[in-house]
Amino acid sequence: MNDFILLLLSDSKLIFSFSLNGEMFAMEWKSLLEMIRSYKIRVTFLYNKISLAVDNLASEVFKLPPGFINHPFKLSPPIYLGNAPMELLRHRSLNNFTGCLSNIFINGRKISKSGMKFLGDIG
Repeated sequence: MNDFILLLLSDSKLIFSFSLNGEMFAMEWKSLLEMIRSYKIRVTFLYNKISLAVDNLASEVFKLPPGFINHPFKLSPPIYLGNAPMELLRHRSLNNFTGCLSNIFINGRKISKSGMKFLGDIG
């Protein structure tokens, strides 16, 4: 079974969710985000800590339980940005992403537009 990482915005709340070795985890940014501006969001995995940072503010930190520290992520392409195929959403009610994604890095490598796959309405 593959793991997943999910960064979402729900009712102005930024939530980062992921699975590791079959277990699901979630962390959220405490402050509400304004919908009329852009943000720099950084998620960093380092040994047993996951940090979620918005702009240059102090990070929210999540510590992995000891039994999960040595489990690497099992992620397989494709990676979906801004939307996901309906068959992967398991009957959840979600809206398409509206906004701008730029300067996306995964494992320190910048993801180019040619390497992205877009679904939904691109305007």
